[in-house]
Amino acid sequence: SGSEVKLTGANALGLVEDASATARDLRPLSVTNAFDFGLGVCGIGGFQAQGSASWYLKQNHAGAQVGGDQLPVSKGDEILWYLAPSFPYPDELALEAPDVAEPGSDVAVEVAGYADDGARSPVAGATVNGGSGAATTDAQGTATVSVGSGDVTLRATRGADIPSNEE
Repeated sequence: SGSEVKLTGANALGLVEDASATARDLRPLSVTNAFDFGLGVCGIGGFQAQGSASWYLKQNHAGAQVGGDQLPVSKGDEILWYLAPSFPYPDELALEAPDVAEPGSDVAVEVAGYADDGARSPVAGATVNGGSGAATTDAQGTATVSVGSGDVTLRATRGADIPSNEE
């Protein structure tokens, strides 16, 4: 509507708005008040929801059932905004790997998936990249990754799922 809106309290939309003051990658932030559930996010950092795409909001790995302006946040909460290509929303992948490994060694990693309700389960068939070669997770969500020398950054992907955190 073009109306100015004041956000009150600590909420998920306020986190993005506050962070955009110093993180230019988050600008511009565009929102709409055309929905009943609260303010809807149209774009973050130049990435716009178009067609069947929409911004998916998760708090502590569970999908939010309200708009970001109505989702209270507390210290320690994990908030994820993801531009999903369509609905239903994909699973969120989470990668767990050792912080330190001997150069040239093999390390075990785990990939879990979080459904919209926050349920966690092992992810079979995820690809873990960033080591000396790609590794694929087994039925228990585990894979062995060979690391070279120096810093190695690992990330897991699987089809249309939300890519994992970097380790």
